[in-house]
Amino acid sequence: MKPKVLVLAVLLVSAMSWTIASSGATGGSGEEREVSAPGVGARAIREWRTFRSTVHDGTTYRVSRTGNVYSAESPTGIDHIDSGAPVEGYCLRYTPEGLPSVEAYDVGDSRSGFGSATRSSSAPWKVTRTTSDGALQLAQVFSFDGPAKELQVRITLKNVSGGSVSNIALTRLVDFDVDVGGSSGFANAADNWVAVTEDTLLAWSDAAVYTEPHGMLLQLIREPSTSGGQAVFDNSPTTCAAGLFIQGPHKGDDVGGVSVGFGSLDAGAKRSATVRFARY
Repeated sequence: MKPKVLVLAVLLVSAMSWTIASSGATGGSGEEREVSAPGVGARAIREWRTFRSTVHDGTTYRVSRTGNVYSAESPTGIDHIDSGAPVEGYCLRYTPEGLPSVEAYDVGDSRSGFGSATRSSSAPWKVTRTTSDGALQLAQVFSFDGPAKELQVRITLKNVSGGSVSNIALTRLVDFDVDVGGSSGFANAADNWVAVTEDTLLAWSDAAVYTEPHGMLLQLIREPSTSGGQAVFDNSPTTCAAGLFIQGPHKGDDVGGVSVGFGSLDAGAKRSATVRFARY
């Protein structure tokens, strides 16, 4: 996997057969730093909540203390995100009233513009953060469907400033390394294919190279209160806005995601969007 700086924001999910392991906690003040340490690994340092099912050979999603989906293991032993330095997260662009445009993001090892997170210790599983300038609050509620091998994230943005906030756009970004990670991972990220439809990012390992390839998707679930929306991918992203809308399949180690517009929010107003991760 290549190091990448990019982002997205929005997710949710429905729940069926699930078991959960790991601990919940609440964050304090200041911006949280959750970087990997040699010999420790991202999982031990970042883990907040694990969603697990044994149905259909097993599916496990792991979510960090700041709401990053840094591991998608399905079937058990084969991880499609947690390979090298996992890249997954959210990017928020907006314009506070009377001020220049702002960019806030957290994609795992790269983050800027958000304060620390607060987390629930029981269902509904929720992570909440506020931008460092106090303009917008981002709340993520995670739900899991084991038989569907699916994690959904419902993201709600609320204007917590005293004025209006306009031009709000959210992107959820992920570097799928399908079949690469985990104790039984067998693929090379360079052998992944990536493609997009209007609202779905698809990634899969090359069937011409591997005998039992798997696939992952990240999909935007459209809602009437939001506008636009598209899937994007870029093989060398550098900012929140990076991304190419390319429908044709592309082979390589790419970052991609889904973007959605939230328009403008008056003081105290809020709006929601949802995304889903699934193994197919």
